[in-house]
Amino acid sequence: LGAHAAFARMPRWTRLLRASPRHWTYAAAAEAVFRVPELLRGGDGGSWRALVRDVAWNYEHFLVGTRS
Repeated sequence: LGAHAAFARMPRWTRLLRASPRHWTYAAAAEAVFRVPELLRGGDGGSWRALVRDVAWNYEHFLVGTRS
């Protein structure tokens, strides 16, 4: 990632810092649940499986055993 691309993403990154890891993990999980029909219609089974796997990984590594 070049400096220009990183700088261009900075506003998005600063918005992400306004919430806890728990909030962002739950938000990603909720989005995945609400998009299940769309994801299944897309026919790309790997993408929704990867999304679910990533959310589960984040939950396990950032939230289990914490109060964040």
